[in-house]
Amino acid sequence: MTLFNIQENDRFNKDFASYDKMKRLEQQQRKNMIMEKHKLAALERDAIRWERMEEEERRQEARQEFKRNVLLQGKRNMNG
Repeated sequence: MTLFNIQENDRFNKDFASYDKMKRLEQQQRKNMIMEKHKLAALERDAIRWERMEEEERRQEARQEFKRNVLLQGKRNMNG
């Protein structure tokens, strides 16, 4: 059994530049994944926010329509 369960050929691999490059690449990919996840979460929150605003606008429009049609009877100074 080898020390720390390292493969035999990895123990003698001394190419530190390629190892560092590989580590930087992995870190960059991890960072990109996190950023993408945050971006998607923000887009989802924004979509929900716009849906709520549109729903509120529809409710206000329905309320105004109701007031125009139903509450027309009690207005003063209307002909006829």
